[in-house]
Amino acid sequence: GYSDETIIRFNANATTGFDNGLDAIKFYSFNTNAPGIASMYDSASLSINTLPLFSTGVSIPIKTIVGVTGTYTLKLDSISNLPANTCIVLIDRLTGVNYDLRNTSAFSFTIADTTTYPRFVLTIGVPISTSSVAPSCSNSADGYITARGSGIGPWDYTWKNPGDSIVQVHASLNGSDTLKNIMGGVYSVIISGNIGSCYSNETSTIDVVELNQ
Repeated sequence: GYSDETIIRFNANATTGFDNGLDAIKFYSFNTNAPGIASMYDSASLSINTLPLFSTGVSIPIKTIVGVTGTYTLKLDSISNLPANTCIVLIDRLTGVNYDLRNTSAFSFTIADTTTYPRFVLTIGVPISTSSVAPSCSNSADGYITARGSGIGPWDYTWKNPGDSIVQVHASLNGSDTLKNIMGGVYSVIISGNIGSCYSNETSTIDVVELNQ
């Protein structure tokens, strides 16, 4: 018969710090029968956590505390305003289970009344970012593709040509990687790492179209 909520939202005027008028400190109930949930900024618990618009993904610690040891249900209210290509995963740091919140909107878990640390981490990730420049003319090998992993690096990049052969491998890069001197065709890049993102290993396909000259 008791419930609590925390709100996470994104706003172009927000920062990653505490913003007066956009964020709100959490005040937990004095009723020990009522559970509490909050997102975290450093060591502060927030009832409303407003973050800037993101392009490379974000990870948010989530704290749940209870006055009575038992089984509780955590429910996602809505993600309708997030871009459709984002992945949304809640990581249970105690059990190691990852919940894909696009497919599972509610789940039950057991928690002790002695829990004080943020047990969960909410990760919201975006797909690989790629851009390409076509060759200057047909049969010229002066095109290139640049890709960047989602989440936090370092990343490992494995590039494949239109024949599905590996043509370039770069490991432990903290930024983007570029495949240079290419002709037109369909290339692919496999990026692993992506710490703090939903994607630990992701493949993107890039079609480089030759100019008809």
